[in-house]
Amino acid sequence: MRKRLITLLIVTLLTASITACENKIPDGMSQETYDVGVTALEIMDKYNSADIDADEADNRLDTLYSKLNSLDLNDEPESEYGLSEDSQNGFVKTCISAFQWDLISGGDTYETADNLRDTLDIK
Repeated sequence: MRKRLITLLIVTLLTASITACENKIPDGMSQETYDVGVTALEIMDKYNSADIDADEADNRLDTLYSKLNSLDLNDEPESEYGLSEDSQNGFVKTCISAFQWDLISGGDTYETADNLRDTLDIK
């Protein structure tokens, strides 16, 4: 019980710090992709803190992946690195897929969540 309480406290503090910081959407990323990525990251963090199980995380991430597939994005480079909205969307989709694979294979879900955090440029 104490472990869950500490985990809940950490998640609450992390969520508060994320929302308190003014996050800038990475160059070339659409607002829709960013919003879906942030939601996916919240799901990953909930799984990693044992607030939801693997099946629930997988189902929620499937829904977000489908939402990313349905976005109509610009495929012209818009960032200083020559990345388009479509390629940024692909990075977020790759992170979601990798996390789902980690759920099945017992991989490092913490590292995959951190990769998405880096893609979204969330500190």
